[in-house]
Parts: sequence; C-alpha cells; structure tokens
Amino acid sequence: SDVCCVAVHGDVLASGADDGRVLVWSLATGQVLATLTGHKAAVYHLDVHGRWIASGSSDGTLITWSLGGSEWAQKASAKVDAAIWCVAVSGNEVLAGDDSGALGVWARESGRVLGKMSHPGTVYCVAAAGDTAAAGCADGSVYIWSLASRRCARRLEGHSGIVYAVCLRGSTLLSGSDGECRMWELWND
Repeated sequence: SDVCCVAVHGDVLASGADDGRVLVWSLATGQVLATLTGHKAAVYHLDVHGRWIASGSSDGTLITWSLGGSEWAQKASAKVDAAIWCVAVSGNEVLAGDDSGALGVWARESGRVLGKMSHPGTVYCVAAAGDTAAAGCADGSVYIWSLASRRCARRLEGHSGIVYAVCLRGSTLLSGSDGECRMWELWND
C-alpha cells in the first residue's frame, strides 16, 4: 500500500496508508510497533502528540488512538459526511478539517462533538497551538480561530491558490500555497 502521510513526535513515527491502516514505528529501531486498523479508506492526515495519535480518512472517519503501557488502542471515533483532509491534536481536543468546509472539534478521549467552525470551502490543513488554531482553505485564505470561543479572530489573505500547509510557532504562522510560503506575525505583544 502507498503511504499518504507521516507524523513524528519524540521517538515515534506514524504513517497513514491508502488502505486505511496506520503504522506506528520506532525511530530508534525502524521496526513497526503496531498496525492500527479502523479506517475503510485512505488515511489523508495524522498527528502524533505524546501518547496520542489522531487520524483522518477519506471515508470521513476521525479516530484517536492512545498508548496504554506497551499497546496502542483505539480510544474514540467520529464520522462526518465528507472526506477528512487534516487533523491536529490540541490538548484534550482534536481538530479535523473536511471537504464540507467544516473544522470540527472533538473530545480526544470520547469522540464527543464539541463544536464546529465553518469555512467557505474545503479545509485542507490545520495547526493548533495553545488557544489558537489556523486553518488553510480552498479559497486561498488562512483562518485564525480562538479555540476557547470558537470564533474567527482573523482571516489572512494573500495566496492566490489553495492553502495546503500551515504551521504555528508562537505568534508566527507559516502558510504554503501557489508555489510560495508566507510568514505572518499573528500577535504583536
């Protein structure tokens, strides 16, 4: 099967495949530690955060996995009516962007829906840090959200194509689209 996405945290690498599997690897040994199944189609994106993995699939499923002792186990799952393009773990929440333009927020451990933030088109990428989430969209904009209030704080315009990549580092946001990367200062404290 083909690898669609990878994510790393510490000494753990996770890879998502077009057959719906998530493989957990040891970076130290290169060995597969676990094969996680639950998706019925390609895993487009995943995030590894400590002892947690979140995975999103073209079948519309979001699954969280946790490491208990030496075993990885499915903790929660959720289903939406659109392909999930991106996921991010933020504290006890998981964010997932999809084809419908929704950036959904779920409880990491239960899969309970906590909220939804709407966009004018597909949400292709998401990053979260602290109370802030950034979502890159089909309309060429990056939307900055407060996770506490679920309100859009800013809309960053400047790309002429779909925003496929975002990264938050402190008050700096990096976004990628149309053959270029942009750097934005979000807050001038």
